[in-house]
Amino acid sequence: MEISGKGPGVGIEAYVTNVKDKGPVAPVEGAAPTSPVQEDKVELSPEAREIQEAKRQLDEIPDIETEKVEALQQQIESGTYEVQGDRVAVNMLSESLIDQLL
Repeated sequence: MEISGKGPGVGIEAYVTNVKDKGPVAPVEGAAPTSPVQEDKVELSPEAREIQEAKRQLDEIPDIETEKVEALQQQIESGTYEVQGDRVAVNMLSESLIDQLL
């Protein structure tokens, strides 16, 4: 058995070309007029408004606390900064446990 032809998709291409050649479609006589297009409207819930406000407030907070960084730099440069090993260990263990839970 031999199948000849132009393969799948040819029909749609011919249709698209045909439609493009026709131009805009005129309204049909006697047809009911179409209603005007209504615009979409979004109304946020009170919870969504609270989330938006919280995000706006968070965006206002600087990522880096420059005063704290400068104070630490001064302590390091003057040799008065002391590493608190027990706090470092607790934080490392806490983060490790949280990572395992997530």
